[in-house]
Amino acid sequence: MKSQVDLIHNLIDTEDRFIIAVLDACRYDIFKNVCKIPGELERVVSEGPCTREWIKGTWTKEYFDIAYVAGSPYTSKFHWKDRQNHFKYVDPVWDWGWKRCVDGIPTVPADAILEGVKRALQRGHKKIVAHSMQPHAPYIGEIPSGVRDFVNARKEAKPTQYEDVFDGPTNKHPTNGMDLVKAYTANLVYVINNGILPLLEYDMKIIVTSDHGETLGEEGKWGEHGAKLRHIPALKEVPWFTVQLNKNPQ
Repeated sequence: MKSQVDLIHNLIDTEDRFIIAVLDACRYDIFKNVCKIPGELERVVSEGPCTREWIKGTWTKEYFDIAYVAGSPYTSKFHWKDRQNHFKYVDPVWDWGWKRCVDGIPTVPADAILEGVKRALQRGHKKIVAHSMQPHAPYIGEIPSGVRDFVNARKEAKPTQYEDVFDGPTNKHPTNGMDLVKAYTANLVYVINNGILPLLEYDMKIIVTSDHGETLGEEGKWGEHGAKLRHIPALKEVPWFTVQLNKNPQ
């Protein structure tokens, strides 16, 4: 199985114009089942079983020709430490793109990431990493569900801007494992339709991948990530999807 970090650095070295769309916590198997965009899909090995481990193991150099559109709060300076300084430009979409209510749930929706990509292109950037929040919870697809971990991460990064956001829909969760799988899958379909398909309008190489996968029942874990779980294949095996340009989805 190929190494994702090797593919990323090879892309950086050989391509002049590209967008790497990072779907947070995207499993290879479910992506394979639901993505209908024409292209070439490979299963690759990620450097980390969670976002922070992935950042530390993947972005090991200085990338002064790359713009990073950062939708996950785990890419904030609080969580990312000095790694942001490795890029030419980092857009904190996790901050300005935050919506307090998407189907009653606070999150960073796909349209905010698209706006971040547009802003990067307008600034003249030709190599872009666009790190979406989805399919990581909270789920805002056809089966919505909130999650505390995401809101906590953002609260740690931006502690002075919060009232209690945990009332109401943020605490809503699927009632069993099958519901969680359905909610996760619907969230992935949401970000493909609303966050990936619109990128096809750009005349650039488009790669879709993920920082890490997701646990959906493996060893009794549901939606859990971290270094202690790196032995679980579903967390380390992620998609590497090269979009076939100038074609319409089937």
